[in-house]
Amino acid sequence: MQSENHQQTSSINEEAATISKLRSTERQAL
Repeated sequence: MQSENHQQTSSINEEAATISKLRSTERQAL
């Protein structure tokens, strides 16, 4: 149970990192 929870948290962190990369790329494009 705990390891499953940890896996979910890391995928949420990866998603947040991807979104922030996309946002910084958009800012550079503007």
